[in-house]
Amino acid sequence: MTLRTRVSTLSLIAVGFGATTAMAEVSAADVWSNYDAYLASVGGAISGDLSTSGAVTTIANAKVDFVLPFGFGNIAVAVSDITMTETGDGAVTITYPSPMTVAVSGNLQEVGAFAATVQSEQDAYVVTASGDAGDVTYTGTATNMTYTLRDITFDGSEDWTIDATGTIASFSYETRVTEGNLITAQSTQTMGENAYSFNIVGPDGLKSTNTGSYGTTDATMSLALPVGGSDIMNLSQAIRDGLSVDIASRGTGSQGTATTTMNGQIVTDQDTTTGASEVTLRLGEDGLAVVGSVEDIAVAMTMAELMPFPIEAAIEQITANYALPVNASEAQQEFRYAFGLNGITVSEEIWGLFDPSGELPRDPATVALDLSGYGVTGLDLLDIAAMMSLSQGGDVPVQVDEVTLNSMTIAAAGAEVTAAGAFSLDNTDMATFQGFPRPEGALEMTLTGVNGLMDKLSALGFIPEEQLMTPRLMLGMFATPVGDDELTSTIEINGEGHVLANGQRLR
Repeated sequence: MTLRTRVSTLSLIAVGFGATTAMAEVSAADVWSNYDAYLASVGGAISGDLSTSGAVTTIANAKVDFVLPFGFGNIAVAVSDITMTETGDGAVTITYPSPMTVAVSGNLQEVGAFAATVQSEQDAYVVTASGDAGDVTYTGTATNMTYTLRDITFDGSEDWTIDATGTIASFSYETRVTEGNLITAQSTQTMGENAYSFNIVGPDGLKSTNTGSYGTTDATMSLALPVGGSDIMNLSQAIRDGLSVDIASRGTGSQGTATTTMNGQIVTDQDTTTGASEVTLRLGEDGLAVVGSVEDIAVAMTMAELMPFPIEAAIEQITANYALPVNASEAQQEFRYAFGLNGITVSEEIWGLFDPSGELPRDPATVALDLSGYGVTGLDLLDIAAMMSLSQGGDVPVQVDEVTLNSMTIAAAGAEVTAAGAFSLDNTDMATFQGFPRPEGALEMTLTGVNGLMDKLSALGFIPEEQLMTPRLMLGMFATPVGDDELTSTIEINGEGHVLANGQRLR
């Protein structure tokens, strides 16, 4: 994550974006103006000392300043001299030195002043800019990139020693930045295999060592940004002004290790690996949507003082699908909350803590939920001031009209519960269910292996046999046997507010 952040910072300053071939002309001054417009749209102010000799423009003391809201502080990012050369065919080449220095400094509320310097080296990091004034495209490539943290200072840093390095096999990007009523940017980029290492030595004998690597990552980005920037504390208004973000990323896997020692003795030792991953993020007038998945997650951890053996766990797949309206509207808007933890396994040593005889099946467990619906919100969720005032009390102006349980699965130790259903909510009737909107709809459930699991838990001594009478009675009342240790149940709420289980009225 540290390495990726550094690359993103360099890309931002370089507007490290790619290009298309065009029969047009762009000058060094046009490129600098394009930088300025883009960075202003993300809240930055660029500065530098420009000097031109013939076709070559050199930018010394290049820096981008960011002022944080609520007086929280400021951050500045400075880079080594940049050279822009007009090629004579309507394009500009932008060259970065190797080694190159990136300096980050700032002063944050409750944190104090800080500063860090990173030195990078790479083979032929060159960006080509082409297009027209106000519509510039950039292509950039670099190989064999290395990053080294040269120094870092912060309040109390004299008690700490921090070393960090990183490598990137290759990096390429292609982006077009257009100025108009909005600043727009469309970008594609590919990052080759990369690795990182950082060590932290603190007071009292504390030491942390972290290493890791990532496979190739591909990403696309499409941005529309209000000219001059947005109020980060009120992105709801920025969305009304045209802000939109669409980002997608796909990776091939990662691995990492983290070891913490105290006076030379290992406190924790952790290894983590992941397989392929992908994520998309969209923010705009339709709200916020995040969809992602990660395959083949495995974690092995040793905590010698707490556990006499390694803690090992794995998950075949983690999925997420979230959608949330962020701006007030009188019209219905869709929401979604879905996640899946599929194929969860733990080592036999963990099973042995509570089931040494192997009574319980070791089948991979699954926990998954997919919930969606429609509602009306009178709230701008990204207006921080409005949200803070709401926290002082008062009614929350949110109305849910429809809820659909698309699916739910809980499976573990040989038992499984699945459910699906849908309900509409009558917000004009708050009396039938005492302060809650009256629901109408049905929920279908299937339970498999539940009785067998209860028997095994009783045999292991977790649940006394006499305490099983109540749950067995409840299953008998609300569920219908349809097979060997398989039950189904239909819970219905009708238009009169009656609650029925398998046709039997409960309320």
